[in-house]
Amino acid sequence: MNIKVFVSFLCFLLPCQAGKNDYDKESYPRKDGVLLLDTHNFVAAMYKYKFVLVFCYGRNQESTKAEIEVAKIAKKLQDTESVVHMGKINIEKEYEIDRKYPVTRVPLLRLFKNGKTYDYTGKFNAEDALVWLDLAMNIPLQINLSSELKSLQDKVTVVLACFPGKSPKKAYETFNLVSENFVYDEYMPLPRFAMITSATVARNLGVTPGSVSVLQKFEDGLKIVYDGDTSNFDQLMKFVNEESRPVVYKHHMTEYGLKIIHETRTFQHLLFMSSDDRNYAQTWQNFKKAAKDFKKQPENQEVCFVHVDLKHHEKNKQHLNFFHIDEKKDLPCNRITKVDSYHSRFLPARKDFSYEGFVKFTKDCVQGYLKRYVRSENVPSDWDKYDVKVLVGKNYEDFVDDKKRTVFMMYYASNDKKSDETLPVFNELAREMSSDRAVVFGKMDVALNDGELDVHSNYPSFKMFTTDGKVRRYQGGVEIQAMKEFIKTGGKSQRPIDEEFEGAEFDFKWHDDLHPMPTVEEEEERRAKWEKEEKEILKNAIQHIVGAEPHNDPKHVVKEHDTHLPLEDRDVAYMDPNKHAEFDKHHEHEKDLHYEHFDEL
Repeated sequence: MNIKVFVSFLCFLLPCQAGKNDYDKESYPRKDGVLLLDTHNFVAAMYKYKFVLVFCYGRNQESTKAEIEVAKIAKKLQDTESVVHMGKINIEKEYEIDRKYPVTRVPLLRLFKNGKTYDYTGKFNAEDALVWLDLAMNIPLQINLSSELKSLQDKVTVVLACFPGKSPKKAYETFNLVSENFVYDEYMPLPRFAMITSATVARNLGVTPGSVSVLQKFEDGLKIVYDGDTSNFDQLMKFVNEESRPVVYKHHMTEYGLKIIHETRTFQHLLFMSSDDRNYAQTWQNFKKAAKDFKKQPENQEVCFVHVDLKHHEKNKQHLNFFHIDEKKDLPCNRITKVDSYHSRFLPARKDFSYEGFVKFTKDCVQGYLKRYVRSENVPSDWDKYDVKVLVGKNYEDFVDDKKRTVFMMYYASNDKKSDETLPVFNELAREMSSDRAVVFGKMDVALNDGELDVHSNYPSFKMFTTDGKVRRYQGGVEIQAMKEFIKTGGKSQRPIDEEFEGAEFDFKWHDDLHPMPTVEEEEERRAKWEKEEKEILKNAIQHIVGAEPHNDPKHVVKEHDTHLPLEDRDVAYMDPNKHAEFDKHHEHEKDLHYEHFDEL
């Protein structure tokens, strides 16, 4: 009888327990208009609501004070029927969310907008935060005077709509949706959306009612008018995305400098021509048309087009040598570079500034029909006669790719004092190890010959190419014994460094399939060895003081500096979130939402 009662009691508990664990992911409780978020519903909420301003708080006093301002923001969003939802989450408690979307400080306001995140870093008050939110959401500005549009157009690219009386309603609403859903590129100037709702203003400005256009600042105010259906969201968004960003970046325009540096595309097609050139106008149109048509083809998305206006680069013409350009013989010209370990450069067979010429040169490079141009001296007749082989651009790649024996290379520059001092030591090293047939030594003058990109940034320098296809960079001193040990141990005698090419000035991929990075196991083995040695050395060198903790030492207290821009000093119409303190530019805070985790939560 007791057993039956016990079993019945268990059966009663099971549904209750199942209900407790089966948390409703689509349950979004609110308090005073604020979404109460946690680990269970966070990702689902971000998916359901495209625009959520999340208040990340903790247990500190600042978070408690910020609650008052958050309440004001939430009320304002409700009163104005904003598409932005206010939410809050205890980020210290919900550590799973903190792991997915790291928060470095609390309190923090973070806007989730179509899978992207933007952090507010200004002074924590409702008034300033709402100004920032309007900028981040790209709410269209109302144009009431001709001078307002002119002033705006002088500063930024403008996406302009004209719907007098907010009519037609469908097109008006679609434009607002496009502006709200527009996701800007953090490395480029933010285009500003603007709208004319007055028939008088539209007539005075000569703007056609019901039209949408882009006034391109990067093309000196060129007006591109949309000729599609203004009530079609997808078509209008595609038009805005294409026309508000240049298809060809102008190298002298500093606002696009970061974009060029952070380009992830494999190829860059560069046109070196002065805008004062008598053939510039037609050449520019051909180059731009080629870039635009090339961009439309899905298989050709790996090319970035750049115009280097020599009119703005008179003081920097010495850098032309990097692109294998002779200032007296080659200009104007075009070149294509590829992001690889050699930062390969390609030259066209002949100058052809026609549309067809630009397209053919680009396609031939992308499809692999052209070989990279290698700057090289002539191969000396006795290049392999001595212990140290003399390499030039023409025979360098084949030499270091030989897997029959280990290759130890020295890279130097002629007429460089440090190189001149190092060469005799390198020659002596090769002589002493000449009996070891498993190792061969080589040297190359990188001032006159092309090697991997990193060897041109610092010389003299040394690399070892092993028979298993790995590349090790020697970081020790110019000492024969140290170099010998490095070679004989396969590079394990050298203390491992965090970056294989520490101190390099270029942001490129140093390793390819032929020269892979060292394995994790190898690096860990080397690190363990050095850590053990360090512990032994430091064992008796550290004085432990009971009760002393670094975080209690005033020297270690981190003070946050207020970088807030006073509201009265702002020009709200022209503020670019990329250029003001309210936008956090740390890349680690901007992460794509991964909605595939929806089911996991």
